[in-house]
Amino acid sequence: FAESFRAVVPRCLRFVNKFDPVPRLPPDDSDPVGSDADLMHRGVARLLRRPQAALQAVGYRHVCEATQLDDELASSAAHWANAAAAALERYAHVQERERRADIQEIFPHTIPSYEKNLGSLLDGCGGARRGLRFLGAAVTASATAASVLSAMRARRESRQKPRQGFK
Repeated sequence: FAESFRAVVPRCLRFVNKFDPVPRLPPDDSDPVGSDADLMHRGVARLLRRPQAALQAVGYRHVCEATQLDDELASSAAHWANAAAAALERYAHVQERERRADIQEIFPHTIPSYEKNLGSLLDGCGGARRGLRFLGAAVTASATAASVLSAMRARRESRQKPRQGFK
């Protein structure tokens, strides 16, 4: 299919946000691994091999290479910081209103997410803005970890206090 498509449409683009799994489905074994997100998607592809084989759907090839929209370091920092925050919040049973993890940073698949990243790419936003985004992600991760660890400590201390019995 990919060869037939390229014969009819010789020039095309496939935009991807670094951690968005959807544009990488079905998995394509020929996709290069050049980042932490690519490595994660390769792992998902390995998990899907057996179901694909059972459906006789192996050997899929994308019609063109992916054009990554979001930057390297800042998007990785935001992704992993929010993934850690979500895991900590889940483990600590943090109340919904107190949650800080941003699901859009973990799975950036919405149109606004693509618009933002494409706009940044077209505007040529680099250096300073990327540094600020990285700093913001680090601050968010630190604040979330501090609040979750504080909640876990308070819960542990409340379980360790001796309870007064009824008289």
